[in-house]
Amino acid sequence: EYMGVPVRGLQPGSCIVRVIGFYSVVLFRLPITMELYNLVAVFATIVTILQMLTGIQLIRQIIRQKQSESVAFLPFGAGFVGCSLWCKYGVLRQDPGLIWVNTFGVVIQGIYISIYYGYTVERRPVLNTISWLLVALLTPLAYVQFWGNTITVQYHIGLICCCSTVLNNAAPLATVQKVIKRQTTEGMSFIWSFMLFIVALSWCLYGLMIADKFVALPNFIGVVLCAVQLALFCKYPHSRRLYDLSKTAAIL
Repeated sequence: EYMGVPVRGLQPGSCIVRVIGFYSVVLFRLPITMELYNLVAVFATIVTILQMLTGIQLIRQIIRQKQSESVAFLPFGAGFVGCSLWCKYGVLRQDPGLIWVNTFGVVIQGIYISIYYGYTVERRPVLNTISWLLVALLTPLAYVQFWGNTITVQYHIGLICCCSTVLNNAAPLATVQKVIKRQTTEGMSFIWSFMLFIVALSWCLYGLMIADKFVALPNFIGVVLCAVQLALFCKYPHSRRLYDLSKTAAIL
């Protein structure tokens, strides 16, 4: 066991998690040892931090163009809310790793939002989005503050974190209508979407290993949503300056 969670003999609590777990065993047949568990945990943490840093690509575009209208705001806002909620969930569970990686996420997403807002001309739509995101963030935090740290509260916050993870993975899809209309994926980041896919896949596997449906299920949905995003890059062309992986590698 690790932190009271069985590592061997997984018994996922939902039908979907059981299906994913069944196919993961059938396809890979990997014995879940502590070494494998630690490897997946470290890998998931590293790729999560790298995924957070891919936002630099879009921020550079905003600074270069001196305006933010061509870039969707929701991925930054949803990322900030999601990291904040997962950080609180980590505090409730007393999980230092979860707290550390999401604290980093809160800081970096806050920086992205500040720069985005500074280069925004029409600020009213952005302010409206920020207002709704703050309501989505402060409501569960007030709930925890009022009821304290109980098993029921942890369950509810975990459920909310599931929703925030799905929202974060789906956020880039907010530009789908614009992409289809303009027949270009400019304004979307291939590296961002690709890293979201890897992150979701890593945490889905991690969730299966610790039999935590709050981790496995939303990230399985995230894998599907990110696959849709990546399909858009196959369907529609992308500006070379945003798609050049060699330039992005230099950033990372």
